[in-house]
Amino acid sequence: MASTHDARMPLLDHLREFRKRIVRAAIAIFLASGAGWYFYNTIITTLAEPVCDLKSAQLSGSENCGALYISGVLGPLNLQMKVALLTGVIISAPFWLYQLWAFIAPALHRKEKRNSFYSYFLQHLFSHLEPHLAI
Repeated sequence: MASTHDARMPLLDHLREFRKRIVRAAIAIFLASGAGWYFYNTIITTLAEPVCDLKSAQLSGSENCGALYISGVLGPLNLQMKVALLTGVIISAPFWLYQLWAFIAPALHRKEKRNSFYSYFLQHLFSHLEPHLAI
């Protein structure tokens, strides 16, 4: 990376930097997806709780309360891969978002960096206030 404020990088250096950041982010997502694959049963049980609370159904006298419908021969594998990948993206989000910021930030001026921080803060604030404002 260039150390001075007005330094410029050739296009190929930008592409190398971009490739380095993408590879790091992909490795982080892949490793976190491995954790999602390992904890699949726990994750899918937690995700299915709003659909069926088996304990409360059994207490009320019912044998079962329904099931998730998975179609196709590869449906269960497809669901496990989707859950693992999405878990990996969510868990590794701080790392790959940092990689994105580390690639973009050197091109920004001081004022643009400051404005992006304020923009992020306001977006975060409004995302938490939105449910309360909608009522």
